[in-house]
Amino acid sequence: FPVTICGPSMYLGESIGGSVYRSLYDLVGVLVAGASRPGKSSFLNHLLCGLMSSYSPDEVRFALLDFKAGLELGEYRNTRYCGLYGEGKGDFALFASDLREIAAFRLSEFRGRARDIREYNALPDVPKFPYWLLVVDEFANVVQEVGKSSFQQFADWASRYAALGIHTILSTQRPSVDVVPGVLKANLPTRICFPVATQVDSEVILDRPGGEALGVPGRALMVD
Repeated sequence: FPVTICGPSMYLGESIGGSVYRSLYDLVGVLVAGASRPGKSSFLNHLLCGLMSSYSPDEVRFALLDFKAGLELGEYRNTRYCGLYGEGKGDFALFASDLREIAAFRLSEFRGRARDIREYNALPDVPKFPYWLLVVDEFANVVQEVGKSSFQQFADWASRYAALGIHTILSTQRPSVDVVPGVLKANLPTRICFPVATQVDSEVILDRPGGEALGVPGRALMVD
């Protein structure tokens, strides 16, 4: 993947117009949703493996939450890229505390010198900060375990931490307003919809129909 002036880039897939890339700098927050087994977990693994094969841990790091008992993202736990990892309610408070500590340290370093990670990393004679990717596999499980307070918490992380180089990707197979309310969607402007069962599900994810007509697993619609 190319390293641009906006930092590391991710390959998202192929479209009619060709290959689709997005820089981490431009991805404030991402919602990945669809029915069961349409390709969401494969897509997340594709993103993580692609970043690991293209960038060093000095350029990109992962903060992973896997409330499926570690079945989806657990294999990344012992890599040098995975700086934070949690797989249950007991881990969540410590995970959140560590993430806030990382953000607070970066904010103190940026203050008076840079407005965001791109400006900071362009400064001479400063240690470069890696981009962090906060990935949650099955956000519905987080809501079930942690409660609805998680909506505002993740919305705050997505909106406030992006400038610090900490970017959020939430994945769910339950695209309903009970799991993806408006306050959360407003802070996840990039939305990727894999095949869903109904038009209502598509409208929850994309604010428009279309996801119900995708049919084949692996196909997706994206708005950003």
